[in-house]
Amino acid sequence: MLMALLVVGAAPSLTANCVTIHWTATGDDGLDGTATYYDIRYSRTPITEQNFYQAQQVIFPPTPKESGSAEQFTICALEAITGYYFAIKAADEVGNWSPISNVPFIVSEGNLGFRGDVNMNGIHYEVGDVLIFTNYFIYGSSVFTVNTQEQVASTDVNADNLTLTVADLTYLIRVVTGDASPILNRLNPYAQQVSVSTEQRDGRVTVATDAISSIGTAHFVYRVDSDLSLGDLRLRPAARDMDLTWHREGDELRILLYDLGHNRIPAGQQELFDMSIDGSGSLELQYAEVADYDGRPYESSYRAGELPSTPSLEQNYPNPFNPSTTIQYALPAASDVTIEVLNLLGQRVRLLVDEYRGPGVHRLVWDGRDESGDRVASGVYFYRIATGDFVDSRKMLLLK
Repeated sequence: MLMALLVVGAAPSLTANCVTIHWTATGDDGLDGTATYYDIRYSRTPITEQNFYQAQQVIFPPTPKESGSAEQFTICALEAITGYYFAIKAADEVGNWSPISNVPFIVSEGNLGFRGDVNMNGIHYEVGDVLIFTNYFIYGSSVFTVNTQEQVASTDVNADNLTLTVADLTYLIRVVTGDASPILNRLNPYAQQVSVSTEQRDGRVTVATDAISSIGTAHFVYRVDSDLSLGDLRLRPAARDMDLTWHREGDELRILLYDLGHNRIPAGQQELFDMSIDGSGSLELQYAEVADYDGRPYESSYRAGELPSTPSLEQNYPNPFNPSTTIQYALPAASDVTIEVLNLLGQRVRLLVDEYRGPGVHRLVWDGRDESGDRVASGVYFYRIATGDFVDSRKMLLLK
């Protein structure tokens, strides 16, 4: 029998996460018979002849039509805005099987938008999407003026089930500039942290990082006292080819360091930029998020002025949340730290941290999944920290 021809299809359903595949019915190969049965498979990883039967099988596939006929089949109950590979084999009445078809990569849509189309104009992974996304880090969610929910959902560009991260922005830039292709599998964070320091001297504040690899994008949020004036922001030599944009509104200063081309900040200890200040107020780093050139996220630790005097555990944000939330904690000195998520019965749902951490402010993201990688149900959960003699817990609410 001839190979089934598979082509890209669209998702017709607005209530379920579906993909429709299209192909041309295979004909007789002149040996034993005509096609009588299809075996349709899909997977989040590429499908080959060797692993075809390990992929997920479609239940009740269609009966083959006459050779040359156009055929289609819709597969639902897929995860929204997620990429899948699809392949088909055909069998004749005596059990001979064709080779697998071509194996296209299709992203499911559903009712949550489409990955990479941040400006919602129907064109995915373009400069316009990058511009909207960069503006978000400076001006907030007010930049999403078409459909906030769908635009936010479309920002999970690196497929890690977390939206609105600098890792997503970095990978979006890589796709737009041709360095990468839209991906299926998530990029796992570095095990090593990137440290961020803010040093004040001689009327200027200098921001520096120490990273195991390159830096492609960095986002900083500072709290600025009202009587402190800010002057010019200047890129340091290590970041001289990067783009720097910033905005101050009230006591909040947002800074985004990125590049629309192929530039990056080298690994190691690097000064990124400095700014002039005038007045008697203080400048305190509240939030730092960093990703490498390829969109792989770092977990950040940062130091703003003096180190915290006592350990602390902050309320997660956002709360309630869906699908992910950020947890922040502070250590006055290096120590062993354990952070875990518990259910209402006090049973462990997920171990988030269990290692030695340096002094400073740390943050991590819980993606709403348990130890097995499955999404947990809606409801109340607790997160608990234990470091030295300090133990604390807080409540959070997951809504779906």
